[in-house]
Amino acid sequence: MTLLGKELRELTPLVAAIVVINLVAIAEYFALASPDEFRWADRSFLLDQSLAELAAVWTIAFAIFAAYLTYPREHDERTIEFLHSLPISRMRVFLTKYLAASGTLIVLLTLLWIPIVWGLQRFDPNSVTAGQLRWGLLLTEATMESAMILIAVAYGMLIAYFRMFGVLGAILLWLALETLSARDASLASLDPASLYLVEYDGEDVIVPWDRWAGHGVAAALALALAARLWNQAGERRSRVLHRLVRSAVYRTATTALAVSTVLLMAMAVLIGAQGPSEDAGHEVDEAEVQVLRTEHLEFRYLLEHEAEVTALAGEADARYAQVRSTLGAPEPATIVVDLTQPGFDHLGLASWKRVRIDFSVLDEPELARHVLDHELAHVVASSLSDGRLADRRLATMVFNEGLAEWVAYELGARPASRAAQRRLARRAWDRLDLEPAELIDAAGFLARFDEYLVYPLGESWVSAMVEACGTDAPGRALRAMARPDAPETLVGAAYWRDTLQASECDLDAVNARFEARLIAAGSGTGDAPVPVATVTVPGNGEAVFRIRLLDAAPNASHTVWLRARDSERATAREVRTRRVRLVGKEPQIVVLALEFASGERFQYQLGVEVEPGERPLYTRWTWTGGAR
Repeated sequence: MTLLGKELRELTPLVAAIVVINLVAIAEYFALASPDEFRWADRSFLLDQSLAELAAVWTIAFAIFAAYLTYPREHDERTIEFLHSLPISRMRVFLTKYLAASGTLIVLLTLLWIPIVWGLQRFDPNSVTAGQLRWGLLLTEATMESAMILIAVAYGMLIAYFRMFGVLGAILLWLALETLSARDASLASLDPASLYLVEYDGEDVIVPWDRWAGHGVAAALALALAARLWNQAGERRSRVLHRLVRSAVYRTATTALAVSTVLLMAMAVLIGAQGPSEDAGHEVDEAEVQVLRTEHLEFRYLLEHEAEVTALAGEADARYAQVRSTLGAPEPATIVVDLTQPGFDHLGLASWKRVRIDFSVLDEPELARHVLDHELAHVVASSLSDGRLADRRLATMVFNEGLAEWVAYELGARPASRAAQRRLARRAWDRLDLEPAELIDAAGFLARFDEYLVYPLGESWVSAMVEACGTDAPGRALRAMARPDAPETLVGAAYWRDTLQASECDLDAVNARFEARLIAAGSGTGDAPVPVATVTVPGNGEAVFRIRLLDAAPNASHTVWLRARDSERATAREVRTRRVRLVGKEPQIVVLALEFASGERFQYQLGVEVEPGERPLYTRWTWTGGAR
């Protein structure tokens, strides 16, 4: 038997485990579901990024298992002494073990999956799902998986040298990285599981090759160190390792480390489950919560707001009926409206059959009705789309928020507010040099621009859809998203072109009407001076901003806002805000304490109030020291 054949035989437990898992996965579609319902998009981490980290963790786990089947077993069974007595260099033995483990995983986890996917897609007689299979993306995903295996097995060869100490230590290191990266986003790149996270530019996948290169170099160094450690283990060292792993001290230490690891993982889970979220408010004593039920809504509120809630609830069913009629939705089950929480980052939040509204809006009855209509529209839209709005969040965010605003403005009497929002959309469109394609890439949009712009721009886009394709066009688009044969691998403009075509609408017509509507909204950026800043970091824990206005009239006074954040991953609550009053072109100095996890590298943007009381017109987010 050749050396390679011997190594492949040693990997039999791994092969058996992966084959069984694959067979169970295939059986799922024959026993629990119809094979013609198979969707590659449901299993692709490139198309569903919520699967990326889990897919990476599974690949890394299999890689460590494969590496553990190479040398440790040889030393435990003392066969390494015979292997080293053969006329074969130790480096050749090491590389054969590495390549056998890596190659086996690449074949079973990557290459074998390609014909399985192709075969399952062929079950659909309509061949719609066959059209969904994009070979370019599939091959990109296979390449990434193969590279991940090569990197992970290299790490695994080093981890395996330290036996269970290595495995448990690796788990502890991973937990530490997860915890630290939650506080400092720049550390996330150190986690190999982050390599599967990508971005999209329209329909093109943007792979973080710089991150891959970093882990490639680290894996090569780990592999070289592993080779040195394993290859210098001669007969005497082999016997020492053999006795060590069977000693009581080793077993006790390993058990203690295992218990510590389990406890830390449990604590991490508890902290993650109990820690505050971006949308969390303060706790409310349930005994203080009042309940008012209408035919379709259940209002939860505090006693001090009873009069305002009673007035709002009195017309709520009628408004809900109008929302359903506007979108062409059937009568739903009861929806809970929670008005017990103050101070959200948004005035309202909607989830499945539940709406949460900041009770401060109750002080303005007209605003309260607007927010209620907006959130009810979200609930109805989510139902009509069969959850596709959430599944396609990056492509539909601007449409989703714009749709809710459009419904609320159509049903309410706030023409002045609507006109101001459309003027803001026009100014932003001109100042930021936006394009329609940027409205269907939420990740890129939020990374570059003021997040609030999704509302005015989205409302203008949905209004354009209605003008181009009819009043019921938004409802038709939602139902088109939910159709069973909707292609699931389309992204960006291709996704919206297909959705609108299926709803008897046309993307080009909507975009053309959208741009015409912006022009009709009023003046562009001619009445909005441009705020600029020079940023210096003197090294004393502060950043100094010298802010001034370009094109400002000599005696004109403007309110300028400064916003700063650690990175595009920062939540709304983590954004630092300052306000300053500028007269003419005279500069003002603003000092900001550096409290960012990334230190002296952070993002900032400047906004100028063009209309008193309305949202400022903000610049793009800019990295201190230049683009990053």
